[in-house]
Amino acid sequence: MAAQGSWSDKMKIRQLRGRMSSSLRDWYAQLPKSTRHNWKRLFCRFKVMYCCTTGSYSERYYTMKVRSGETPRKFFYRLNAAAVKAGIKFQKSSKHRERHLRRFIKKLKDTQLKTALQGQKFKSISEVEHALRRH
Repeated sequence: MAAQGSWSDKMKIRQLRGRMSSSLRDWYAQLPKSTRHNWKRLFCRFKVMYCCTTGSYSERYYTMKVRSGETPRKFFYRLNAAAVKAGIKFQKSSKHRERHLRRFIKKLKDTQLKTALQGQKFKSISEVEHALRRH
């Protein structure tokens, strides 16, 4: 309904406030009153603070880490997606693929898998996926 524009700005603000987590409520409370009561200003501030990403794609790729509870295969897929966004041609260039795989292996937390992968020479990304499925 809100997307269709049938809610007033006051109602949009009220609905957003009702769905806020405690940390988001703290952020909201510190905003100037003029921002808290103006939907367009509030929406812009919210987007900048919580929706827009910071840093370049390559910066995110080079600083990426394994998340808590993330499997090596999920991290591999996430790292691949970040590499594509950063313009790294790891699928076509063997030199870039080797660097990409070294970066992946270096970031792994599973030492047994890390040791197993370090000794292998992969000719394609699908070979790495296959090795990760077996592990």
